[in-house]
Amino acid sequence: MNIKKWTLFFAMLIFMVSIATAMQSEEDFFTQVPPAVQTFLQKSQPLTEKKLKALVVNNTMLGHTCHSHSVYELFFAKDGTVVFRKSRDNSQVYIGKWWITGNHIFSQWKTYAKKPSINELEYYHIMSNIYVPYNVNDACGRAGTFGVPFMVLKGDSFDLKKWL
Repeated sequence: MNIKKWTLFFAMLIFMVSIATAMQSEEDFFTQVPPAVQTFLQKSQPLTEKKLKALVVNNTMLGHTCHSHSVYELFFAKDGTVVFRKSRDNSQVYIGKWWITGNHIFSQWKTYAKKPSINELEYYHIMSNIYVPYNVNDACGRAGTFGVPFMVLKGDSFDLKKWL
């Protein structure tokens, strides 16, 4: 991994640790955002359709899964396919579909979950390239809750296109 990717990784790690210090327990870190951030998000608006497209098309998301607590990378191809990699050794790579309707982003996975599922999320901007998802349905957390913050990196930062 080059210096730029390590710097981004450590910046996200520091951001996530700073959030964790505001939590009551380690479990809170994986299931909710801090109360101060929740208050900010509840007063703000989700990204519009135009901003969602500009954010995700041909870009990579780097985050931490809410259930297995694994680092993940998502690449959203312009053609509507999405690559989800949970393991750096490539043992957990999943291909799905994504689309945007209004201010909601959807992803559908046939092989990731035990049964086919469609996730419906809204994205909120926190700062710089840090965003947080809001679970419209049970996606990364219960419906009606904010998920774990993630970073958006320009382009195919981890060469995930090769899986398409």
